[in-house]
Amino acid sequence: MRLLFYHHANPQRHRICTDFRTYPWTSYRRYLLDLPSKLPKEEVFGLFGSREKFIEYHEQLKNELDEEADWFIED
Repeated sequence: MRLLFYHHANPQRHRICTDFRTYPWTSYRRYLLDLPSKLPKEEVFGLFGSREKFIEYHEQLKNELDEEADWFIED
């Protein structure tokens, strides 16, 4: 679960974007679309317990990322 979050949030963690949920080159949004995909959506949602818990997990850890960002010194 943590690895999936790491993969999705990496652009935000490295300050490429401010919100990984809107970053166009991450699979996070693709998991949430109700369209056919080669992504293992059911298996991934099963790890989290449900689609909703997948979203909640990402929301919770995103909040932690936002708090971490407060520690960065702006150039």
